[in-house]
Amino acid sequence: MLRLGIVDFDSSHCVEFTRRINGIGVPDDQCVDGGRVVLGWPGTSEMAPERIEGFRPEIETLDVDLVGDPSEMLGQIDAALILSLSGTPHLDRARPFLEAGLPVFVDKPMACRFEDAREMFRLAEEADVPFFSVSAMRFCEEVISFCDNRSSLYGTVHGAVSFGPAWRAEGNPGLFHYGIHPVEVLFSVMVPVADRDGDSR
Repeated sequence: MLRLGIVDFDSSHCVEFTRRINGIGVPDDQCVDGGRVVLGWPGTSEMAPERIEGFRPEIETLDVDLVGDPSEMLGQIDAALILSLSGTPHLDRARPFLEAGLPVFVDKPMACRFEDAREMFRLAEEADVPFFSVSAMRFCEEVISFCDNRSSLYGTVHGAVSFGPAWRAEGNPGLFHYGIHPVEVLFSVMVPVADRDGDSR
C-alpha cells in the first residue's frame, strides 16, 4: 500500500481526497484502494489562509499525522499530493519530492506560469517518476459514457464546444482557477488527432 503525504490545507480537496483514499466517511463506491494518506503539512496560503485551521482538525480525524515542514515527509511516504489552492507555489511545493524521486500529483491549476509547469515535468522526467495533474471532470460519468459511445451514437465528431464555470480568483489569474475543467472535457471527448508530424496527440 502506498503511503501518501498531502501538502497544503487551504482547499477542501485535502479533506475530500483523504476521505476517499483512506476510506473514511464516504460510500464504498467512492473509496480509492491502493494507498493511504499518512502525513500532512497544513502549509500556508496566498488565497485562503483562514481555511487552513478549519481543515486541520478534519484531517486529524482521518488518521493523518501532521508535520512541521514538508521535508519531514521524505523517507516516510511513497508519493506526494500537492493540494494548494493557488497554482503559484506548486513548483516550489513539488520540487523536493520530485528531486527525491517520488511520484507527485499536483491539484488544479497545475501552475500559473508555463515555465513552472515545464520545470515540474522536467524534474519528473529527470527523476523518471510519474507526475500528474488533472481535472476531475475527465472522470465524470457523463464524459466517460459519451467517450465510450461516441462512434455508435454520433459517428465522427468533427468539433465540440465545452464550457464551464469561470469564477476568477485572486491568486489564480485569468481563467487558471476553473479553466481546466472545460478544457479537460474538450480533450476527453475529442478523439486524438495527428499533428503535422504524424504524432497522435
